[in-house]
Amino acid sequence: TSAYEYLEQRFSYPVRLLGSVLFILLRLGWMSMVVFAASLALDQVKGGDVKSLDGPDLYWWIGAIGLVAAIYTAIGGIQAVIWVDVLQCILLLTGVLLAIGYVVIVDGSGPVEWWAAATRHSQGHTAPVWFSTDVTVRNVVLFTMINSFFWHICTHGSDQVVLQRYFSTASLGAARRSYLTNVIVDFSMVSLLSVAGLALLAFYLKRTELLAPGETPISMADKLYPFFLGSQLPIGCAGLIISAFLCDAIQTLESGVNAITAVATSDLLPGKTTTKESARGKLLLARLMTIGITLFVTGAAYGVAYIYITYKLSLVDMMPKFFNMFVGPLAAMFFVGMFLPRATTRSVLPAALCGLVLAILWSWWEFIFQTKTRPAVFLSIAVPCTTTFFLAFVFSYLFDGSGPHPGWNYTWWAVVRGKKSFDEEGDQAKK
Repeated sequence: TSAYEYLEQRFSYPVRLLGSVLFILLRLGWMSMVVFAASLALDQVKGGDVKSLDGPDLYWWIGAIGLVAAIYTAIGGIQAVIWVDVLQCILLLTGVLLAIGYVVIVDGSGPVEWWAAATRHSQGHTAPVWFSTDVTVRNVVLFTMINSFFWHICTHGSDQVVLQRYFSTASLGAARRSYLTNVIVDFSMVSLLSVAGLALLAFYLKRTELLAPGETPISMADKLYPFFLGSQLPIGCAGLIISAFLCDAIQTLESGVNAITAVATSDLLPGKTTTKESARGKLLLARLMTIGITLFVTGAAYGVAYIYITYKLSLVDMMPKFFNMFVGPLAAMFFVGMFLPRATTRSVLPAALCGLVLAILWSWWEFIFQTKTRPAVFLSIAVPCTTTFFLAFVFSYLFDGSGPHPGWNYTWWAVVRGKKSFDEEGDQAKK
C-alpha cells in the first residue's frame, strides 16, 4: 500500500507522482546518511582517524554494511523490520545506561556536576538563546523545538517508512497504541542520550589526554560516543553496543528499501496487477530494485563521507542537505489536501515546487551563494513546509474555483462531517 494514493484521490496523478519522487529522494538521502554514520561509529571503535581521505578503513566499513544490508533486505520483510527495531532499541538503551553508569562510578560525579562542567565550558548553558528573529543564528532553543515538532508531524503524516508500520497493525486502536508507545520511547531515549552527552563531555573535559592529539570533546562531537565505547568499556560490552549501530544501519536500509520498492511499483509503474504473471513480474522487479537501491545507497554513502571530510561539516549540518529538504514540501502537500478544501492540482503543484526550490536554497545556501553565514539548520523543515502551505492557500484563490470538486471527499472536513454530506452538497451544486 502506498500512502501517496491519497494525493491522487485528493488531487491528481501528477501530484501523487511528485509526492512519490520526493519521498524516494528523502529516503535515499536518509539511508546514505545512516550508513555513513554507522560506518563512522564502527571506524572510531576500531581506532580510526577520520580526518582525511587517505584512511581506507571508513570506506571498507561502508561497503561491508551495504553488502550485509543488501543480503538481509533481500530475505527480510516488514516483520523483520519491526523486530530489528525492538532489538536495536534494547541495545541502544543498554549502551546509554552503561555509559552513564560508567561515568558515575569512575568519575564519582552526577548530573549536577556534569551540567556545571558544561556551563563552565560553554555560555550556551548559562545563557541559552531562547528566541531570535535572526534566522542565521544556529543554536536557538525555539528553533530546535520547532524542528522537533515539524519533523514528527511531517514524517508521521507523509513518510511511507513511518506509515507502513501503522498499515501493518490490526486496527486503528492498535495503530494509536503503537504511536503512543513510539512517543514514549522516543522521549525517553532522547532524554537519556542528552544526559549521556553531558556525562561524556564532563568525563573528557577532565581527561583530554585520553583523546587523540589535537582533539577536543567538541571536535569529536560526532564520534565521541563510539570512541568512548571502544576505548573505555570492556570488549564484550562494547561489542554488544556496537552491534546496535549495525542494527540501526541494516534496519534503516531494510525499511527504506521496502518502502521505496512499494511506492515505486505502485506509483511509478504504469498499469494494474491483474494476472499472476504480472504480479510475478512486479515481484521480480521489486527484488531487482532492492539490490539496485542498496548499491545506490552504498555509493551515496561514499559521497556523504567525501563531503563530511572535505568540508568538515557535522552530521547535524548535513541532515538538511541530504534529506530534510524534502520533508517540508512533501508533508505540506498532505496538509493542503486535508485542510484546504478549495485547493486543487492547479494550486498545490506549483506551491510544492516553489517550496522545494526554497528548501534546496535554504539547505545548500552557503554552497550556492558562497557565503560564510547560512540559514539555521533547525528551520530547514518548518520554513519550506509552512511556505508551501501558505502558497497553496493563496494559489487556491487565484487559480481554483469555489465550487465542489471530487477531491472534497478526501479533506479533513469530509472525515469529520462524513463523506455522505459532501456527496449531497456536490449533487445539489450540480443541480
